[in-house]
Amino acid sequence: RGNKDAALAMLGTLGTARADAARAEIYAGRKDWPKAVSALTAWEQKAVSGANLTDHQQAMLMRLVVAAALSSDAPTLQRVAATYGATMAKSHSAALFRVLTSPPVQQEADLPRAFEDIQQTRQLLDNLHETESP
Repeated sequence: RGNKDAALAMLGTLGTARADAARAEIYAGRKDWPKAVSALTAWEQKAVSGANLTDHQQAMLMRLVVAAALSSDAPTLQRVAATYGATMAKSHSAALFRVLTSPPVQQEADLPRAFEDIQQTRQLLDNLHETESP
């Protein structure tokens, strides 16, 4: 409970999806995003098969996307977008998934997509503020 290093060592020996998720949680708490990505990728390999995703799997993939974005891990973002983009487009997290996995703006032709991403982010923030208001 208090010794996270010991917990990480023990969890690392278990080799289960639940242990990987717990390791990811500890790493995220430490803001060690690359290790969180690694743990969540290990979770993904054990817990996700096929295109039909449960709500829990979608939430865990969103955690992976957030950790990858925070660690500037473009290859993971690209892989997750290519693998789960169509399925996540139907989820309640579709807009956030798309914004986080979109490639960076590199040329003028990318500006319309970037503008749309900005609009989606504003909508997400407005929706979040509405749900927080009494």
